[in-house]
This record gives sequence, structure tokens and C-alpha cells, in this order.
Amino acid sequence: MKIIFIVFLLIFALLPINIIAQDKIDKLSDKVDKLADQVAETNKQILELTKQTTENNKQIAIVATRVDSLEKSTKERLDMQSNFMISIIGLVGILFVAILGFIGFILWDRRTAVRPVETKVTTLEKEVKELKERETKLENLIKKLLEKHPDLANLANF
Repeated sequence: MKIIFIVFLLIFALLPINIIAQDKIDKLSDKVDKLADQVAETNKQILELTKQTTENNKQIAIVATRVDSLEKSTKERLDMQSNFMISIIGLVGILFVAILGFIGFILWDRRTAVRPVETKVTTLEKEVKELKERETKLENLIKKLLEKHPDLANLANF
């Protein structure tokens, strides 16, 4: 009887511990279920974030190709504009050289046209100078002659 009593005592003593343990196990299983749900939700979020990341990477690649094409077209436009500016500067240089050449031609032509006139003028100036010298000599001779012959002064009206 003692043994039965001890067995009952142990059963009754362990029963509340078993109930408490079962209660704690139930609470822990609820917590595990909640954690499992949270893990599943987190896995869904991770999958969603992974999908968004791949989509973002695709969009980044598209934007990168657009930026590259824009960069290429901008570079081509700048090259075209610089070539255009170089050609315009070249044309202005050619025009400037042509104008200077034309002015040089005009000056050269003027000299060649004026040179015969200059030689003619210098020869005429020499002749005029010689004639003036002769005239002064003749005047001096006439004055001397008139001094020697005053009766000739009435004829010449000097």
C-alpha cells in the first residue's frame, strides 16, 4: 500500500509538472509556429526583393545602354561641330589670304602701270630743268648783249 500511495503521490505530484510542461510545450509550439510563419513571410519578402533586384539590374542595364548611346551621339555631334568649325576657320583663312593676294596684285599692277609714267615724268623734269638752265643762260647773254648794244634794247622792248 505504501507503494501504491507513493505511486499515487508521484502521479499527483508529477501531474501538475506534466500539465505545466505541456502548457509550456504548447506555448513553445505556438511560438515555433509563429516563427515558422515569420520565416515563411521573410522568405517571401526575400524572393520579392530578389525579383525587384533583378528588375532593377535590368533597368540599370537599359539606362546604361541609353547613357552609352547618348554619350556616343553627343561625341559624334561634338566631332561634327568641331570639324565644321575647323572648315569655317579654314575658309575664312583662305578668304583672308585671297584678299591679301588681291591687294598685293593691285599694288604690283599699280607699280607696273605707274613705272612708265614715272620714267616719262623724270625725263620731262630733266628736260624742263635743262630748258630752264638754257633760258637763264640766254637771258644772261641777252642782257650782256643789250648792255653792249643799247640800241637793240628798243627793238626787243626790254
